[in-house]
Amino acid sequence: MSLAGELEAVIEVKASADKVHEVFSCRPHIVTSISPQSVQSCELIEGEWGKPGAVICWTFTRYAGNPQIVKELIEVVDNENHITIFKLIEGNVLEMLYKSFYSVAKVTQKDDHEGGSLVRFTYKYEKQNENVPDLESKVLEMMIDIVKNIDAYIIQHEEARVDDTDQVLLVNVNSQEIESPSQ
Repeated sequence: MSLAGELEAVIEVKASADKVHEVFSCRPHIVTSISPQSVQSCELIEGEWGKPGAVICWTFTRYAGNPQIVKELIEVVDNENHITIFKLIEGNVLEMLYKSFYSVAKVTQKDDHEGGSLVRFTYKYEKQNENVPDLESKVLEMMIDIVKNIDAYIIQHEEARVDDTDQVLLVNVNSQEIESPSQ
């Protein structure tokens, strides 16, 4: 029985690869408001958001029915290829079950005319011993829900910005039309 394991999902989203990658790499803390049913808190403990070496403390509310507190190190932020790699460095899950645990988020822009992107989320781990069961799919299901919520958040806010811009342009056009005749 192998002690190494991997669990992966590919999620199709409407948001651009740049925007989704930005949330994973630079703004993971907004996930607490996007998916409060899964993530209770996300705090920067050390370093800077979006920079390798940053340490983040997460409290997941949905995993295993009890809040789970873990600390992760942002090991890699590759903005060109839209990859963020997190290494679990502390928490009950690591101490009791795993020798090593990594989360990899890779976002790829779709080439078709509809736009959007594909989020490949992978958990890579090595178990403490052969008695530790393989990682449960419900952990990956929680992440799929979080990715879908991130997508909805990005799409909603992009549309809001477009609407605001349209309103501003209309105001400018109207004021120019009003000023024109009086000159």
